[in-house]
Order: sequence, then structure tokens, then C-alpha cells
Amino acid sequence: MQKIWLSLLFAISTPALAAQPPNTCPTPLSAFQSTFPKGATLKQLTPKQYTFMQGVQVEAPDTPIELPPGDRAMLGTIPGNPRAGGMILWMMGKDHVCFMAELPAPIIKVLNQISGVVGDDL
Repeated sequence: MQKIWLSLLFAISTPALAAQPPNTCPTPLSAFQSTFPKGATLKQLTPKQYTFMQGVQVEAPDTPIELPPGDRAMLGTIPGNPRAGGMILWMMGKDHVCFMAELPAPIIKVLNQISGVVGDDL
């Protein structure tokens, strides 16, 4: 179920987001929340986690070598299934999604080991 959710969410979001000009984030988060499975959670990344994920995104083989769009990021996961992986949502402002990407479980495990709280400085 989780893999289907990730694949469906990625398939729905990728064409719409890819068609946008760079540095624009027109899609409201609410447009995606209805596709999340029951129990899925979204958590804003801390500044340290955000910086780490920028590096991960830059090194991803299927993405351009540039910083991802947006000014913050959120992690979408399904609690209770540590092998399921998740999604990263690159966000602009309060609730606009710029870009989404699948994250494998090992990346999420490392991400969760990075300390800090939202609002911290690097």
C-alpha cells in the first residue's frame, strides 16, 4: 500500500510540477493531501535536515545539478513502517509545493539522526 501511495503521488505530482517555470511553486499542499493514505504524516524539516537534503537532491542522478526550489521542505512518511520510504516535498512559503521526490528508507533513517528543531539556525 505504501509503495502504491508513493508511486501514485509521484506520478500525479511530477508532470504538473515539472511543467512549471523554474522558481515558481504554484501547487497548494492541499491538492496533494487528499492523495495521502490514512495515517500518513508530514513533518517540516529542521534547517540542518533541510541543508542535508539539499545535498542529497543535488547528487540524485535524475535531477539537475542545482539546489532544489523552495525555502523549506517537508517529509511525508507512514508511521510504523520503517522500510516504506517516503516523500520529500520542497516547499515555498506556507503551503506551496515546488517539487516532490521519493526518498528511500535509508535516507530517512539518516535524516532522522540529524538533530535540531524547526527555527534553529545552522
